[in-house]
Amino acid sequence: MKKLFFIIPFFSIIFFYSCELIFRADETEKKDLFKEMWHLKNTGQKSYAKTEAISGIDLNLPSDKYTGKNIKILIADDAVDLKHPDLISNALVNGSIDLYNDPLNSVSYIPITQNTETHGTKVAGIIAAAKNKNNNFRGIAYSAKLGSANLFEKANSIFSYTTLQMLMYDFAFNQNFDIINQSYGENPFVYSSIYSSNSQAINELIKNNYRKNSTKGFIIVTSAGNYTCEFKYADKYTEINGKKSSYETTTNINFNNLKNLKDYEKKYLSRIRPHLSLFDWKKSTPYTIVVGALSANGIIAEYSSIGSNLWITGFGGGELSRKTEDNYFNSDSIERPKIITTNIPGRVGFGNLFDNGFLSENKNLHYSSTFTGTSAAAPTISGVIALLLSSNPKLSFWDIKHILAKTASNKKIEPNPKPYCIKVIENLNLFETGSNLWSVWKNNWVTNAAGYHFSNFYGFGVVNTTEALNYALNYDYPYLGKLISNYVYKNYNIQKVINEGSFDYPIEINIDRNIKIQAINIYPILDASKSDGIGIEIESPQHTKSVILYPGNSLISASTDDYNNRLKFPGNNSKLADENIGLLTNAFYEEDSKGLWRVKIINANKKELNQNNQVLFKGIKFEILGFSKN
Repeated sequence: MKKLFFIIPFFSIIFFYSCELIFRADETEKKDLFKEMWHLKNTGQKSYAKTEAISGIDLNLPSDKYTGKNIKILIADDAVDLKHPDLISNALVNGSIDLYNDPLNSVSYIPITQNTETHGTKVAGIIAAAKNKNNNFRGIAYSAKLGSANLFEKANSIFSYTTLQMLMYDFAFNQNFDIINQSYGENPFVYSSIYSSNSQAINELIKNNYRKNSTKGFIIVTSAGNYTCEFKYADKYTEINGKKSSYETTTNINFNNLKNLKDYEKKYLSRIRPHLSLFDWKKSTPYTIVVGALSANGIIAEYSSIGSNLWITGFGGGELSRKTEDNYFNSDSIERPKIITTNIPGRVGFGNLFDNGFLSENKNLHYSSTFTGTSAAAPTISGVIALLLSSNPKLSFWDIKHILAKTASNKKIEPNPKPYCIKVIENLNLFETGSNLWSVWKNNWVTNAAGYHFSNFYGFGVVNTTEALNYALNYDYPYLGKLISNYVYKNYNIQKVINEGSFDYPIEINIDRNIKIQAINIYPILDASKSDGIGIEIESPQHTKSVILYPGNSLISASTDDYNNRLKFPGNNSKLADENIGLLTNAFYEEDSKGLWRVKIINANKKELNQNNQVLFKGIKFEILGFSKN
């Protein structure tokens, strides 16, 4: 009797649930997908997630007057399925390049195989999926034209990866693409802006081919990266020591029990680090627009890599970053709205009924509702730029950056995020965290002398499409007829020692050239056996401060082969400084360069027996990019 008692209610529940599913399927046969696309218009919907978005956190799109018409966008990614029903009408004839099979000729379509990832198709849908009359699904610039470059196909090539990138940029320039969307980057614990063998050649090609005026050249939009906070170094500890520890085993830690964890758990946690976006040279060149990701709830996404190289924040959805004043020391575990976009038809997704094809509005698996990351945020900005260019085709790369910076908003976003892993590091007492040494982690928005608000978490703020379009339509072209120029200062003979737990008086750099600043790259030459305790702050003649490097950073080798040198600073000589791009900051945008600059090196390392944790500040390369005022 007991068995019968449990079986009958079980089948009753199943029958009721099945009826409910059938009823919903009939109801949603003509589902309006636009109403679920919170990044286009946020009404507080769930977008197939378990929690609601916060109403009003969206792109602030205007009416349909500007649609991206006549704008060409290259998706540098996995091959895009340009035969997708929502993409095919915007696919360019002979507008793609098959880098692995036929890199010297243009093609209309790159074959989609079982090995083709869906990433590129998802990116393309956010930017320029055509308006679908049946379900109102659409991209941001739904009349723009699309091409594909399969940079990440799982195949061999007779060309090096560097050569493939150069072929792609040549193709984009010769085919008159207006925008290249790059939703990719290097792996964490790689420092190509400081130490790379191929960045210079590609960067020079980009500098020659970017959009200097309205006649020719491309604008590169790139994702900031998804490495705040990053586990790779922590996982190496587990691998080497055989301790079955992972951050998932300590998801319930808080301020009260953090110090009661087992020793190997503490050692694991202490190795989770924020990997700064500017360590990747592609995100440290001023000739790209670097994009962070906002959640649907108005705070920077937990994964979105931070750095002084950010320009603007788009919409990526997913998990929230933690707030400075809360007591959370672990990842946000709540399922929050992500981005709805195109999918390679028939590819089963994960995470909900929609992505698995169980709901009638996605029975053919044409869409995904679980795309997230700065990979999703970058195409939201590419879409907005396509609208700007279609409204005003005269705009240059510098004009677009200017418009985005001028019109970005910080009114609806959480002002004080802080990576949860930094809270852990701080409370595990790994570094000297006194206010003078650790205060850079408390810096939030700064207002520079030119009146721009800037944050290492958000760049100039969240994109505001309507404001940007209005500004573009009444634009005064401040850079018209002016040439961009570089001013390079070098001092490779500083030789200043910064002891553990301190910072010395900042070194001073006197710049006698009057330039309206677009960006600054610095290359610090340091000798340090423990570089993860180093912080760097720059102060302009107008007393604006920019944090370039935080103590508690990820300047660590995650390679087991490099174990003895795992914490050494990777840029310790002038040859490397001359050959590499260095670290980028946008905080001084449109300030005047002339005057006395200060560079402060912070050494938050602790003193240890038999370990030299001093930092030798050997020299610096200081490069200012801007427009001459003389």
